[in-house]
Amino acid sequence: MELLRKACMERVIACRSNSEKLFELKSTIHAINDIPISSSDALWLAQYQYILNWCYSQLRFICDPRERPRLFQNIKEKYRQMFKQLINVPDEEKLPTYLHWSQICYQYAEFVDDESLAWCAYKISNTKSVLLARSSDLSTFSRRKENATENGNRNNALETDTRKAVSRRKRYVESVDLIRENLEKTLNIRSSLYNDGFCEKIVM
Repeated sequence: MELLRKACMERVIACRSNSEKLFELKSTIHAINDIPISSSDALWLAQYQYILNWCYSQLRFICDPRERPRLFQNIKEKYRQMFKQLINVPDEEKLPTYLHWSQICYQYAEFVDDESLAWCAYKISNTKSVLLARSSDLSTFSRRKENATENGNRNNALETDTRKAVSRRKRYVESVDLIRENLEKTLNIRSSLYNDGFCEKIVM
């Protein structure tokens, strides 16, 4: 998948006209459509989303404007499939997919529907419970570290686990903040296009 992504980007960048770019981008999307989506490999899924988002983001600005609603619906269905496959995956592993989806919502803001926004809002609203669990893990690590220190023991494995837990929590918070930012920008664009009142209020 990474090789396909790099080859596509190189071909598109080498194009001299928008018509050539359109041909290359649509050819790549046709190739992607023949690839079964798999959520079992996180790295593969990330590469799949990278090339998918890149192609549709490029098309957004060079295609016939009349094609844009269809393009958005096409990529939305791709993400719907991914969300279904990720339903039993740990919350932390779902986060990159929601982040990539929020980027598409921002790119295609004028065509985003309430369901698309709700996918982003769900991930934001679910953050509190996840972070509480992360905080509980950190508290446990801290208590174990304090006990080890009091007993004069240095537990390198415990320190490593603590650093990893802190790092995971930091990445999680940063990703959710980016999703929130993309959602807010999307809603702002929709409000400016539809005179403030077209979009239903989403509690974040």
